[in-house]
Amino acid sequence: MSVIELKFSILDKYKTMLTKICPKCNQPHQKDGAFCSRTCANSRGIRSTEFKVAVGNKLRKRVGPYCIVKLSLITGRYISSNNSSRIFWDTIGKESFINKVCKWFDITPGIFPDTEIQLQCLKDKIYNLYHIQGYSSSEIRDYLNIPLPDGHMPAFLKQLGITRRTNSESQIAHILKNGMYPNKSNRYKTGWFTDHQNRQHFYRSSYELNAYEYLTKRYINFDTESLRIKYVDSQKNTNRIAIPDIVIGRLIVEIKSDYTLDIANMRDKFDAYRKLGFRPILVLNGKFKWCTMWDSNPP
Repeated sequence: MSVIELKFSILDKYKTMLTKICPKCNQPHQKDGAFCSRTCANSRGIRSTEFKVAVGNKLRKRVGPYCIVKLSLITGRYISSNNSSRIFWDTIGKESFINKVCKWFDITPGIFPDTEIQLQCLKDKIYNLYHIQGYSSSEIRDYLNIPLPDGHMPAFLKQLGITRRTNSESQIAHILKNGMYPNKSNRYKTGWFTDHQNRQHFYRSSYELNAYEYLTKRYINFDTESLRIKYVDSQKNTNRIAIPDIVIGRLIVEIKSDYTLDIANMRDKFDAYRKLGFRPILVLNGKFKWCTMWDSNPP
């Protein structure tokens, strides 16, 4: 027998010694461990109770017991490490954040239930500013003197458990709170007009300027872009904000031209105005158009 044949013979005997039978599928294999594949190893009912207990004991030595009761440094409540009895302010990853918040707003941590009540009041206040009053995250930061840059405020709201607005919701909130910017237009005549009460009104077309002059010459008090009214756009099937051009008491005046008039959209606005008790009229190309029939003759 040659040396090469002897080596192969020895290897065959060694492989035979390493061959094992999988306890799940009864197939011979030479892999590490008792099972031939991960599928067989993950099958239920194969591992013995003694083996499972041994694995559990080994894991407990590495990660510690499943339930370690300790006192919360934030609210003073007893909590367990498995998160089963934690409240929102004691969830994993909140401790350093809440400690910063307590420092910023002079809240003493660890006093139950005072700490939890004060933190919840702060959360409710920020929620009201953000979702009810329409403040932006940077405006909330400035209003409450939170020592964070602009880019960190969204994460701050997320840590408080406050859901952020969508882009469309943010635009609606801005319009409801601040109105539209008096931006200049190259297409239409724009500028500022001073009425008989020395009040400034921004006009966005020559038709609006003519209306302001007409009312001022007759000493009629009026407001411009002072209301923000939600309405449903039937064409786009979405909520939008209407800002009437002129408001005189309960009378709303919308000023349009043939080029800027969208009749379906204007009907949607007028329906919303009437539901709130206003009487809307349309001034089209400098002429009055009364609400329903869109003709020049008032009812």
